[in-house]
Amino acid sequence: MPPLPDPREGLAGDLEDRVDPGPGACPACRGGPVSCHHRGFGKSWARPCWDCYFLGLAGAVAARGDCIRKRVGAVLVSPDHRVLSTGYNGSAPGQPSCKAGGCDRCLSAVPPGSGYHDCIEYHAEWNAILWSRPEDRQGAVLYVTFEPCDDCLKLITGVGIVRVVWVDPAGSQRELIPGTK
Repeated sequence: MPPLPDPREGLAGDLEDRVDPGPGACPACRGGPVSCHHRGFGKSWARPCWDCYFLGLAGAVAARGDCIRKRVGAVLVSPDHRVLSTGYNGSAPGQPSCKAGGCDRCLSAVPPGSGYHDCIEYHAEWNAILWSRPEDRQGAVLYVTFEPCDDCLKLITGVGIVRVVWVDPAGSQRELIPGTK
């Protein structure tokens, strides 16, 4: 096995050697969630910034979603970068699911972003919050694979989450400080 890079080497070079992918990219490392250019301490291995790391986890969580129109994942993270809970869009345990044809919204031609009153699924944000401990939500950050709807934003603001991060359809990272929209 090759030795690990010396963490003291390349500190200045890493900052100078970063590639700037342009506006809308990750503010921490200036790379996008798919192409994070933050190299950590060594030049021979890549290490994503926290935002890119947790957005990647949210993408993996989204694979569990059972909505036939859109799979969404969410990861709730403490201020010290620990995963508190995860959530994906899905129906309540034992209830009809979207995949089984139980959701009138998914079976209709309603435009994206509307008609949620007919949706039987819990949104990813709701599930991540629902399965977290109330005392852990204060000061937490929520990473989501899609921009939260207005109802989710109300909940996010009400439980004390201080920041929401997602990737827009164009692939740019976006964020919101709840209560400032």
